[in-house]
Amino acid sequence: MAPLVQSLLGMTTTERTPGALLLVNDARALPALSAAFRQRGFAVFTAQDGVRGVDVLLEHLLDLDVLVADLDLPERGGAALLELVRVAGGERDLAVVLRGSGLSPRERASLWMLGADALVSPSDEGEGIAAAAEEAIQSRRELRAAVPAGATSTVVPRRSMVRHPPKPAWPFALPSLAMG
Repeated sequence: MAPLVQSLLGMTTTERTPGALLLVNDARALPALSAAFRQRGFAVFTAQDGVRGVDVLLEHLLDLDVLVADLDLPERGGAALLELVRVAGGERDLAVVLRGSGLSPRERASLWMLGADALVSPSDEGEGIAAAAEEAIQSRRELRAAVPAGATSTVVPRRSMVRHPPKPAWPFALPSLAMG
């Protein structure tokens, strides 16, 4: 309902506090990263390993706007969490930012194809990662707004996913050369 209509009807609205789940293995970086997100108005949830991270994710999924995860988390890394969220869980609204370094172009491409919204370096400052997370959230919102009402998926098939009949070897049909 539009804010003007709500105010005319005497209804009050409260804005939801955005939520961030930080799954960061670096105990020294976690406080600065948490502070950067809190300064931007996020409710922050944390875990330092993938198994505990899944528990926190399931507990707070409806409160979360972004998941920031290290690729090298103990127990279950960031790539496995990304796959769990996007493929197994089917979650399309949660922005996912992965922290990792030394990724090959193939690894980066694989993470993008799985649905990562941003790839950042662990050496990036907390403020830079928080800014990348906000940008990822905004991109997800714009994508959701662009999907027609009633659509069940935001996935656009890649050209390689679309099957086409094989093309004939010749651009025209040759007449039959029946002998007889």
